[in-house]
Amino acid sequence: MDVSGEWAERIARQFTPEEAGLAAEVGTAYAEGGSRRRELFPGDETQPGAFGPGGPIAELPMILRALAQAGPVLLSLLGSSYLGNATGVTSLLVALRQGHRDNPAREKGEQAIASPPPANERQALEQSLKTLRGRLTDAGFAPSRANELARGLLAEMLSDAASAERFIDSVTAVPDKPPKGERIIPRFVRHRRGA
Repeated sequence: MDVSGEWAERIARQFTPEEAGLAAEVGTAYAEGGSRRRELFPGDETQPGAFGPGGPIAELPMILRALAQAGPVLLSLLGSSYLGNATGVTSLLVALRQGHRDNPAREKGEQAIASPPPANERQALEQSLKTLRGRLTDAGFAPSRANELARGLLAEMLSDAASAERFIDSVTAVPDKPPKGERIIPRFVRHRRGA
């Protein structure tokens, strides 16, 4: 199995378990691009997990698209030499978890494990989180779900940065292209629930 299939399966098992059975095929099709990728998105009018004019849309292709769109920022983080050691990875994972808590104070166990990451790595982490969360929200995920996914996906990628870097390379290698005679018109629609 190629890296795109492996990571799609890994992502599905953790974030969209109902899609895990076909996840490797979805990942491979997404990385291949062209008509295989377009077939993963049967109707742009439908939101992830919802029903509408285009029928049901699985969440996994939407997640893969968001990861590909955030690719340059993610590759900057994943390619950091700081991630070359366990302490660096642990520091960034602790920083990621801290941002998720209401109380930013560290737990004693975490403080003993890792010192704060250097400012440039922390900045790269924050930019990656912001960009990925934005891409997921733009794809139609509710803000709370987009935040949960972005944090979880970053934690998963940080835990295996070298493999994650190859995965992001695989899903960004073939850019989205419109079918012959059609243009891709960017859509920047944000869907908000509640006030």
